[in-house]
Amino acid sequence: MMGAAVSTAAAYVLMFLLMTWNAQRLYPVPYQWRRVVTLVGVAVALTVLGKLLDVPLPVALVLSAVYPLVLLPLGFYLPAERSRLRRLVPIFR
Repeated sequence: MMGAAVSTAAAYVLMFLLMTWNAQRLYPVPYQWRRVVTLVGVAVALTVLGKLLDVPLPVALVLSAVYPLVLLPLGFYLPAERSRLRRLVPIFR
């Protein structure tokens, strides 16, 4: 089962990369690739952490809730996004 899961994940990653390359060749869009990679990397890291520790559902929900907070020290948010967060959530002041 794990082999099938890994090969499926690898196939989807390869398909994403090839489709992105083809789409950018036909119609270039200036994506912020560093931000995309940061989002995916943090999501994968939190998922792997949860799987390695074999956490119960409440802890998995906490890991999901801290996802945006983990992005803060990584410099993910743009200045305009940080100022909006400060206005919306008093904790970030």
